[in-house]
Amino acid sequence: MTGDMYLFDQFTKNRWDTYLGSLFEQFVRDHATIIAKKFGYTNEIQAIGSYWQHPTKRKKGVQIDIVIEFIDHTTFICECKWKGKRKTGMEAVYELRQKAKLYPNKNNHTVKCVLIASGGVTQAVLKEKDIRIVSLDDFF
Repeated sequence: MTGDMYLFDQFTKNRWDTYLGSLFEQFVRDHATIIAKKFGYTNEIQAIGSYWQHPTKRKKGVQIDIVIEFIDHTTFICECKWKGKRKTGMEAVYELRQKAKLYPNKNNHTVKCVLIASGGVTQAVLKEKDIRIVSLDDFF
């Protein structure tokens, strides 16, 4: 192995999925209209971004991957899970629900939870009626 290849391998070791996860989030953000259409939201998207709340003495910290606000006063709270072709399980549902509770929702929008999982989800997740599911296949 050449020196440059060795350095690359050492630098990316145990970080490759993290890197792909951030690329996946950006891809999803860039194609938010596909998510909107999948769930019948033809209304114009008002804003797309992320939400961060650093922990304080009075508030828990939270990092929401993608927030999509529509002009019809609906907000999608989106959790992106990059696991390649592996299915995402219930732990992501619990995480998403917790993040949705911590979202400040200052405009009193109707909040909907969207789980975006690269490899799809387990059967248990499919049974959760309040969670909208998007897989990588939905984008193609």
